[in-house]
Amino acid sequence: MGNVLCAAIFWLGAGIALALAQSQTPEEFEVASIKPSPPPETTPIVSILSRPGGRWSAENVTVVDLLRYAYPEYSSDGQIVGAPDWTQVSRFHVNAVAEGSPPAQSYRLKVKALIRERFAFNYHVEQRPIEIYVLNTVRPDGQLRGALQPATIDCEAWRASLAKGSEAVEPLTPSGKPACRMSTQREGAAILLSSGSRTMDAIASVIEGFIQPKLPVRNGTQLMGQFYGELRFAIPQNTLNATGTEPETREQTLIDGLREQWGLKVERSRLQTDVMVIDRVERPSPN
Repeated sequence: MGNVLCAAIFWLGAGIALALAQSQTPEEFEVASIKPSPPPETTPIVSILSRPGGRWSAENVTVVDLLRYAYPEYSSDGQIVGAPDWTQVSRFHVNAVAEGSPPAQSYRLKVKALIRERFAFNYHVEQRPIEIYVLNTVRPDGQLRGALQPATIDCEAWRASLAKGSEAVEPLTPSGKPACRMSTQREGAAILLSSGSRTMDAIASVIEGFIQPKLPVRNGTQLMGQFYGELRFAIPQNTLNATGTEPETREQTLIDGLREQWGLKVERSRLQTDVMVIDRVERPSPN
């Protein structure tokens, strides 16, 4: 009888401990503060950062900014629908602390939980047609222009050696440029994009980060293998300089640069895809 009672007490205690552990899920921040951003004097700069010690912050973000961070699969224009106007206008400062030092990728889960709890957020997914860009070659035979070249360097082997702690030097292209990394550099009113070895799918994703209006970019080239090259194009029109005005430039637009320098074009189309339909969202609860 005593053994049975002890066993019952043990399992009861284990159950309580499990319940407590589940109530303090690692998918949530330990503490979070959400406050309205002060009125900006110029165009607000959006900043989302994770720092050592489990600290995470977002400045001048709208609810839609937070949703696109937490749900990157719905980050393109047209993939979040039903949002009230204030979710795209009202801006907030968010400061949160997680237990320990969680990996960077875990913060998206924590932000999801924060949005659900503090903004009373709920949604469902539907298939709807949205506008996209399709990336294709200008020439029907798939021939590219000289600034974009087929890559023959094995960057995967170099990346694998880095992952194992090697200090292997990054290989270079025939012109002496880093062959495996992607970098952007501002030169006056232009952006210089240096793309190391990338598939056309990856190049389409890179272009998506710069194209305006922001729509998904899908690869339609049917080109296999990897490519590298440099692309120079004007800073997007909605980017303001330090004086709050649009920079004057005679640089090629991104669309013209792709065509003239790389032999690629982007064309609008429509795609049936998943969209986030917001069922409920409220202004944040008090801290």
